[in-house]
Amino acid sequence: MYLDNKLLYSKEQKVQNSSTSGACYTGNMQGAKNSLELFFAVVEAFDNLTELSIDLESANDKDFNDKIDHGSLGVLLLEDLQGGEIHFAVRLPKDCKNYTRLVYTVVGTAPTKGQITAGYVLDAPCDI
Repeated sequence: MYLDNKLLYSKEQKVQNSSTSGACYTGNMQGAKNSLELFFAVVEAFDNLTELSIDLESANDKDFNDKIDHGSLGVLLLEDLQGGEIHFAVRLPKDCKNYTRLVYTVVGTAPTKGQITAGYVLDAPCDI
């Protein structure tokens, strides 16, 4: 698996409350024929929370002044956030704008531990 820093949303990002990804992926791949494999790795196990919801937003600018909420990519339970990789096969929506980011929503008690790395994988096949 090859990871490119330009395709990373989060790199060892601490998620202790609801927040957006630490980095934005820049691209113009809306309506892409092929799905993209979203790589999600727990680099430090989470505690406390009940679940972590991951949504996708897009905008025409880095500041997300005209953001669109594209909805949920998935919901991970505490037992899913103890380490290792989780992959989502996703297709960027046709109305997706040039900049995208992830929105992490913590449900339950705020964690005191938990770090993630997330981005797109360059060489992973997707079957949707």
